[in-house]
Parts: sequence; C-alpha cells; structure tokens
Amino acid sequence: MNEEENRKNEDIVAYSSYERKNKVKRLIRIITVLTVITALALFVSWFVLNTYFDVEMIIVDGTDKYSYVDVCEKSGVLEGQIMFTVSQKKVENNLKNAFPYVKSADVVKDYSDSSINIVIYEEKPLFYTFTEGEYYVLTNELKVLERFEDFTSLSFMYPQLKELKTPEIYKIVAPNRVVFRNVRDLRYLSEFLVELSEWKGFEKSENINISNKFDITVEYDKRITLYFGNRYDLGDKLNIINAVIDSYSESASGTLNVKNINEGIARIVDPANTGQEEIPSAP
Repeated sequence: MNEEENRKNEDIVAYSSYERKNKVKRLIRIITVLTVITALALFVSWFVLNTYFDVEMIIVDGTDKYSYVDVCEKSGVLEGQIMFTVSQKKVENNLKNAFPYVKSADVVKDYSDSSINIVIYEEKPLFYTFTEGEYYVLTNELKVLERFEDFTSLSFMYPQLKELKTPEIYKIVAPNRVVFRNVRDLRYLSEFLVELSEWKGFEKSENINISNKFDITVEYDKRITLYFGNRYDLGDKLNIINAVIDSYSESASGTLNVKNINEGIARIVDPANTGQEEIPSAP
C-alpha cells in the first residue's frame, strides 16, 4: 500500500512539473509574439512618420517686419522634421525671444500636403519714451520693441507714436518689458495704458505723463489737459471725460480734472458759446 501511494505521489509530482514547464513555454511564446508585434508596430510607425509626415513646406503669414528666412530659422522648424515633433509652444517662444514685435504665433499643421503654416501676430507700437539719451518704442503693456538714437529716425519710422513720460527706469531692453526702479509700478501703469489705449479718445491723446503714478495727466486734442490722478476708477473717469467733451464745441480748450469722480471739475473756455470760462460739475 505504501509503495502504491509513493508511485501515485511521484506521478503527481511529475505531472505538476510537466505542467509548469508547459506553462513557462507558453508564456515565453506569448512574450516572444508580443515582442515581435510591438517591434513591428514601432517599425511601421517610424516608417510611416518618416515617409509620409515629414515637413516638406514651411509657410509664414502675418508679418512684413521680419523676413521669411529669419522666421524659419528662428522658429526651430526644419524641412524634413517629423510634423508630430513640431511644438506650438516651442515655436512661439522661439519667435517671441528672437523678435520683439512678435506678440504670439500659431502653428497650423496640414498633413494633406505636409506643410507647416506659422501665423504671426505682431505687437502694436503705441508709445515712445526718452531715457539715457535714447528713444524706445513701447506697447501699451510697456514691452520694449525698438531703440532709436535720435528723434528724427524715430518720427520718420513711427510718426503716430505718443510721447510717454515714465517713472525712473532701471532697465529697458527689447523684447522685455520696462523695469522701473519701483518694480510695482509696471503692473499699475501698464493696466492704465491698456485701458487708455482702448478709449475712443485715445487717437487724439498725446503727452501722456505717468511719471507720478498718483498724478497722471494726458493732453487731449492739443486743447484740453486731462487730470486723472491715479489709475483707479478709470472707466468711470473716461465716461465723465466723454460726456464733458461732447458737451462743448471742438474749439473749446482748458482743463478737466477727474481725480475725484464725485467732484470732477471742468475749466474750459468755449469760444463757440460765450467765450467765457465755464466751471460746470462733471456728470
């Protein structure tokens, strides 16, 4: 009986060992097949990408400021590059770092003709400021676009720019934003300029003085001096200015103080009306 039990146990052990070996063999075959399939899929993907999705043509739109060759070179996009590897963010950062006038850029991929279209959106020059013997072109967010050594060259290139008097400047280099001695001034003053540049009377504005951020002044149409005080409640202040200016003729001149929106005062001479100084309360 013992001998029979021993044989039975030996048979069980032998069968278990055989089953384990078969399982290992099956596992090895499965792993081998999966490895081959994965390698084949990777090869096919690599082949397709390199054969059918290479950049064959680069198109540049939206700029006359910079040449096609310069934009292509600085963008980092190369003919023959796999299209999937072209990054919108990287291209945009490359162009913004290389060219001050580039505000943003889109990358449009057309797989049907293997082309990359780089669409550039440019900054709008609005102001100039004079510091350390040179003239600098600025946006409404106080980004530095260009530098000129003399006013003649500046006015020839950009006759529409408005003079901007600023607080003391610590650093002014394109394509960065102006750095003031008081670093907190940048956000405060750029917010004022952005809103002012969207005002309907901005085109007639000049001699914008933000050198004292709590006593901002602007000349309107070469005939009315606007006293804003600080930048706060600017929307309300501009609405008051619109209403007062519209109530006078186009020949009226004087001052309009909206430092306190509840007590705004206009001291304006209107020759078309009485020829006398008027002092109405602002609306």
